[in-house]
Amino acid sequence: MIRHEKRFPLVADDEVLVGENPIMSLYDESDLISNIRGPYQEKEFSWSTDSQRVASAKPVAQTEDELLPPLFEAKPSHYSRKERLQQLTKTKPSPVKTQGQLAREQAREDLKKKRSATYLRDEKTAPAKVVVKPPVVSTTESKAGRLTRLADNLRQTDYILADMPAVYSLKKEDREQEQVIKKNSYDFLRKSQVYNYPERRQQRDRQVAQELNLTHIEEE
Repeated sequence: MIRHEKRFPLVADDEVLVGENPIMSLYDESDLISNIRGPYQEKEFSWSTDSQRVASAKPVAQTEDELLPPLFEAKPSHYSRKERLQQLTKTKPSPVKTQGQLAREQAREDLKKKRSATYLRDEKTAPAKVVVKPPVVSTTESKAGRLTRLADNLRQTDYILADMPAVYSLKKEDREQEQVIKKNSYDFLRKSQVYNYPERRQQRDRQVAQELNLTHIEEE
């Protein structure tokens, strides 16, 4: 391992290494809107001027009253609400009516004339016609009497077969009799071409016999 020696710069005993941070006084009393009178000129905030100002300024012991924010005198503004209300009450309404007021008055007079028209008073309301409906005769009684007469003439000659539910007996003999004979599901194999070997052999033998049988030629 190689050790690196760090050599610090040589500084005199009287030389200052760390100084005070520059302060930028952005919010002075002269910058407030209430204190600005006349044309306003922006201030130049640079590190050089602030550092000079800090160096020249000496710390002065301030009392509690001096540390408090400055108090401003309350001055009445020229545009107060009370004055405006007083001016409105003092000003009298102008005797000359506007065009909108004249139009409203004319519309009210027209409504009064229309409501007090003569044709509305002389018109007589015609009495409403009363529609008299004829009394409705209930046909339920007549239908009921006819049905009773027809029912008296009915006679039963045949019995009506009722659908009775199936009753299953618990005896073994009865159950064996009731069992339906099931069809053999392998019957189709007997007639099938795949498993029908003896019939296929008979057909082949007949074909061979016909080919070799030459007797019918001699007979002719």
